[in-house]
Amino acid sequence: MSNIGVSTPHWGYKFSNGLADLLILDGRTERSDPFGNDPKMLDEQFDQIELFLTEGVGRYKFIVSPVPIAPDTNHDDNFDSTKILRNNNSGFHSDTWRAYPEQRNKLLHIIRNAPGLRPILLSGDLHVSCMAEIHCTIADESELVAVSLVSSAFNWITFGTQPESKKQFLLRKLEQGVLPEDLSQLAIAPESRPGSFTVNIVNQSCPENNYMLIHVSDSSVKAEIFRACDGEIHSQWTIDRSVLEK
Repeated sequence: MSNIGVSTPHWGYKFSNGLADLLILDGRTERSDPFGNDPKMLDEQFDQIELFLTEGVGRYKFIVSPVPIAPDTNHDDNFDSTKILRNNNSGFHSDTWRAYPEQRNKLLHIIRNAPGLRPILLSGDLHVSCMAEIHCTIADESELVAVSLVSSAFNWITFGTQPESKKQFLLRKLEQGVLPEDLSQLAIAPESRPGSFTVNIVNQSCPENNYMLIHVSDSSVKAEIFRACDGEIHSQWTIDRSVLEK
């Protein structure tokens, strides 16, 4: 992995803009079968993530993943590993971090133990936009690990509105609660799972065509989700720099 314009064996890269450093992950080149002997989303890129988080300590750090690191999505009350993650690579979630829970757990531990500001995770893919916080519960008190901003402009194939509801709707439900640490925990509802990391959705998700603007200043980071139909703000979220400091 290298800077823009420099040859690299992977499609991942990093760059800086203003007050922020951005790391774009390649979630395809190193990925293997989640049911194989060595399931992985990333390999050598873990070293690059650690290096990225230790460089320029004090600058805002954004980690961009093609699919969300969190939150997960799932149909209501459909907690069955054979349904959620079908055989081979044909399941609903085989193209997500949900299919590689051990790898995601490793990534979140790297982020938690890194110096500097807590990073902001950027992604899309869900056909719904949302803002979430990831907390660690290893210690006695809940500890903020990272913030996840999901900006997915187009809502499903109809380019319209899909309600968040039961599994007969196209839009899968955003999950809150404990992230699974292995595939067997996919059969357990998030609120009942054991685990080290939890997800909390901090805004009402936007199931309409939309776009997100992110403003970075010396004192805070602000995200705004706008409805594409009229340009009105659907929801917004601001986090002070002091909250991101460890």
